[in-house]
Amino acid sequence: MKKPRKVKAVIFDLGGTIVKSFEPAQVFHRILEAHGYRVQIEKIRAAHKRNETEHDVDDMADQGMEYWNRWNARLLESIGIEDNERLLARSINEQWFNYADLQVYSDAA
Repeated sequence: MKKPRKVKAVIFDLGGTIVKSFEPAQVFHRILEAHGYRVQIEKIRAAHKRNETEHDVDDMADQGMEYWNRWNARLLESIGIEDNERLLARSINEQWFNYADLQVYSDAA
């Protein structure tokens, strides 16, 4: 008989599964506006799509929040924001859920 495996972690897909929120481009757009940057949302959407093809999600678990700092920095660079890029990228991570308008789905419990 096989020895039962011990569960080390359980991962839930938050967005679109447990909670609904604004789409990532909208959240990014709202945060940038709060920082005084005016960028068309379509430009942000296009940069977000490019990031999806260029970033390896397998690195996410190893890198933690640094993965998202790099993601945000690459997106900022793609839309032409290069001043204080690393600081702004970290700030976006810290403020993300304040601007995402999270709402728990009624059946998530």
